[in-house]
Amino acid sequence: MTEEYKKLLSDFDARLKQLMLLCDKLKAENESLSQALEKEKANVSDTNDALRVLTAKYDRLKLAGYITATKSDVTTAKLRVNKLVREIDKCIALLNE
Repeated sequence: MTEEYKKLLSDFDARLKQLMLLCDKLKAENESLSQALEKEKANVSDTNDALRVLTAKYDRLKLAGYITATKSDVTTAKLRVNKLVREIDKCIALLNE
């Protein structure tokens, strides 16, 4: 081999090592980002669960407020109860499918 080929081979070897190091670094960064993403997904899931629980509690409090309301609000309470019964019936129908 001539000196020119040896130099080209040496340059190629150096650049290949640089690419391998960069690849390893990017793999580590990708793993780190994947772990962070999984943590954030878990956080979002927990937050959504908490939101559903709080929404259900709020709806129950509203219903309790309608039921304990004065006679003028009885019609509104009846409508709300009827709406809830219809929603429950829809859920049951979907479960039976």
